[in-house]
Amino acid sequence: QPVVRLSQQGIRVFSWDLPFHGPGQDPHAAMHQWANEFIHRSSFISDFLDLCQNNIAYLIDQGLVDPHQLGVAGLSRGGFI
Repeated sequence: QPVVRLSQQGIRVFSWDLPFHGPGQDPHAAMHQWANEFIHRSSFISDFLDLCQNNIAYLIDQGLVDPHQLGVAGLSRGGFI
């Protein structure tokens, strides 16, 4: 996991789960759930991006993140987003 190496270098890492991932979710079912959401509620990605932007704004407002030294990364679908 890249975040382990980054955090070992003193880089502060914040992360949150993609839609249909996280506690109580079956990661193997996530692709099917994404496909179903694309069919029935195509805005689910933009809703998730709004959440991400709100989270980042909160971290900046709290002084936990310098907006001039901020990077965003992801793996697989997280990288896609």
